Amino acid sequence: MTGASAAPSTVVEDLFVGPNLLKGFFDGDLVDAVADRTGRSQAKRLTLVRRSRTSFIGTVLPGGTSVRVDPGVGVEDLRLSRPAPVGKVVRCRFKGDDVVVHEVLGTEGEPHVGMHRYLDRYQLPLERPAGVAEQAAASPRLAPLAGRRDLREQLVITIDDDSTKDVDDALAAEVEEDGSIRLWVHIADVAEHVPEDSPIDRAAFDVPTSVYLPQGVRHMLPDALASNLLSLLPGVERDTLCAEIRLDADGEVRGVDLYEARIISRQRLSYTTVARIIDGRHVDLDPEVLGLVRVLRTAATRLGLLRAARGGLDSMRVDQQAGHESASESAAHQLIERLMVAANESVAEWLSDRGMPALWRVHDPIQEDQVPELERVAAGFGVVAALGSPVSARALACTVAQVPSGNGAAAFWDALLGVLGRARYSTVPGGHFGLGSTGYLHFTSPLRRYPDLLVHRIVKGYLSGFRDGETMLPFLVDAATRANDVFRRAAMAERDATVALGLAELALGETVEVTVTGRARNGSLRVRLDDPAVSGFLDADLRPGDRASVRVAVLDPVAGRLELESLDGPRRTGRQSRNRDRSASPRRHEEAKGARATTSKSEQGGSGRKGSDRRGQDRPSAAGRHARGAAGKNRS
Repeated sequence: MTGASAAPSTVVEDLFVGPNLLKGFFDGDLVDAVADRTGRSQAKRLTLVRRSRTSFIGTVLPGGTSVRVDPGVGVEDLRLSRPAPVGKVVRCRFKGDDVVVHEVLGTEGEPHVGMHRYLDRYQLPLERPAGVAEQAAASPRLAPLAGRRDLREQLVITIDDDSTKDVDDALAAEVEEDGSIRLWVHIADVAEHVPEDSPIDRAAFDVPTSVYLPQGVRHMLPDALASNLLSLLPGVERDTLCAEIRLDADGEVRGVDLYEARIISRQRLSYTTVARIIDGRHVDLDPEVLGLVRVLRTAATRLGLLRAARGGLDSMRVDQQAGHESASESAAHQLIERLMVAANESVAEWLSDRGMPALWRVHDPIQEDQVPELERVAAGFGVVAALGSPVSARALACTVAQVPSGNGAAAFWDALLGVLGRARYSTVPGGHFGLGSTGYLHFTSPLRRYPDLLVHRIVKGYLSGFRDGETMLPFLVDAATRANDVFRRAAMAERDATVALGLAELALGETVEVTVTGRARNGSLRVRLDDPAVSGFLDADLRPGDRASVRVAVLDPVAGRLELESLDGPRRTGRQSRNRDRSASPRRHEEAKGARATTSKSEQGGSGRKGSDRRGQDRPSAAGRHARGAAGKNRS
């Protein structure tokens, strides 16, 4: 966890924990370990100090007297104190030394069962604490305008997925006589209606992101607020915090004003509709709305060219999760992404210029020892990187620009993001290397991310005269630590749920096409399947970028287990590469016979749309998987 450190007298040592020692322990349990340092450092005995959880999800085995613990939590079967329905997925609790069924959830494959399983796997509560529902039931009421700007007559639209209910942002734009564009980025004013330290606020701090699983959404805020009362739905009055940005003809931001406003969204457009407009196809729209989309496209194009010149990559790849879209849909998503990134950067500069603290979004530059691996990855895809040292954002962007489209590009991003570090929240200002940005934060998604809500409160505080930002730092440090931890767990829950659906499309013995994306630390090849977009491991004499046909040898969707073998006969399948953070905690598990499957980082959907990060040294689950990305909707 960010901010954790060992005392000066503490010796930190990684120990390998063999599968024979893991029975009786759960992922995250705190244990005492007796170390054996003869040869490989490993634990030879574990003693439980503290359980990480009081309940777990499992599947009742034939006979009904025992339960198989969720494979992301434990590695054994436990005996039940009383019989339970065979084949059902259940929530169990410890009652002394007994294991009792607390709730029968249903059958594997049912959406609500998946929600329970993957949220519980990473200890993300589905239910909310007492007091939250009562507060949400007291509908937010719009106060008199007072100092809030009345922009209800402004032509404002939203652009989002058809299925999205929690709409954070709305847009307006005008072309000035000198060719500059005035852009209004309206963001739901959640801070106005969710008081600090209220039950809803405390629950949002505890789970500071919405979690977007294929089976459903666990909103950060209660559904009544996120999907209705605070969502920027068309035809209804809504309070917003507005970033009014002035772009010159070259795409440079020449000014930004932040203020509270009230709007009525004229129309909601889907990405598909906007993609048709971008493609020049006919769309039956009000001419004013059509004209606004075209102005927004011009603004986004200017911003995109300027960002490309400085080396900034697509935030949907380097800071968020990219959905699986067609090329034209990607253009529609990219329009929104560029406008949201510009708003985030503008607010970051606005706060920095005024000496105010924030939760900055920081992405560290590539380190010198990472350069050889990056160049090897690029070479595998026919690209001479010649990155130099230190690596600049522009040099990396030049390398990325040479990668061909199609499955090769997706596999390249899968490999590249395996080398790049993940962005994080910090109270210390820093640049965002992947975006080529000198200062960045999250402002545009307060319905889905708690850091955005905190940035809103800081901005609104400053607008109302608050200047003593130093007093906020202790809380912001805690919020950054909490967000970094929970965002990582949410990303892994999203990934596991997405992997399970992807693996369910495969069949034992099926032949699949893969692209080699890299090599694990134990020497096995990391490969990416063309369809479904999951990754696994394979032992073969291939190099990054090589293509191969392989056979599905072992398949377990719930466990995320995929073993592949070459078509020219059985070979030793890819073993799980060991995570660098191998401690005596039972979360460091056996080297499974087959590798855990993972979602392709370049083709995912979920944290959702403005949610968690895509890459990092994430903890493995009970079967020792690597964490590599999450399902995600694509917003900045």
